[in-house]
Amino acid sequence: MRRVPLFAMLAVLVSVLVAPARAAAPAEGIFLRGSRTAYVDLYVYVNRTIAVDDVVMKTKGTYVGFYLSPAPADRDTVGALVMPRVGATGANAVMQLGQSWDVRAGRYRMFLLTDGPAEVFIPIEGQGYRGWVPRGRAPLSVRRTDFDVDPGSTGGAARTPVSLRSRSLVIVAGLVTSPSLTAVDHLSACVTNGSTSSCGLSYRVDTRVPLARTWSYGALLAGPGSHIGVLELNRAAGVDAGSHVAGALIVLTIGRQT
Repeated sequence: MRRVPLFAMLAVLVSVLVAPARAAAPAEGIFLRGSRTAYVDLYVYVNRTIAVDDVVMKTKGTYVGFYLSPAPADRDTVGALVMPRVGATGANAVMQLGQSWDVRAGRYRMFLLTDGPAEVFIPIEGQGYRGWVPRGRAPLSVRRTDFDVDPGSTGGAARTPVSLRSRSLVIVAGLVTSPSLTAVDHLSACVTNGSTSSCGLSYRVDTRVPLARTWSYGALLAGPGSHIGVLELNRAAGVDAGSHVAGALIVLTIGRQT
């Protein structure tokens, strides 16, 4: 038998150790990158339910999210938003902006929502890996709607009117904090039409127990006209200290889709 020289064996071993590992294929889904709110028209190829816990949303700004608006409007809207200042910190604290988490095959206008460098990835098995930098103009406004509830008061509210010229997504959200040792605060959030100044049966309510914090939000895809974003705090018990609500009213102009 021929003996293999020692240096030849070492050369083979070194080549194995330094051979570059194959890069893992990116997961299937939709990837968006940008530094401002904008949209891109795209196609979803499969019917899937998005697992919101697997969605990745990162930004160097103050908020980040996405919104899928179908064209034609024969499918559910789908969307999510993270905005820590009003309690939506990510993970289990994400605002749901759409009607469901279900996407169906067809055309969508997809919005990236952000005020700073951001990345969003929505895993969709069967979609393949597809990435975009949205560039379509998508006006978005954010107004602070903070208010305080004084010690001894039973509650307070912020009712912010908004006049829409075209179809828009209206979001209202708030985070309540208090140094009270006894107070229990009920915070509700909703978007109503111009003839109603308080939340109806469809509003969302969260409860803050003593020394804790809680948040609430509401979202509505609304047509042209007058609407009101409502944040309302009702104190069920305890009047030893006040409460502060950090609120925001967000309006994303959707407009007409073709």
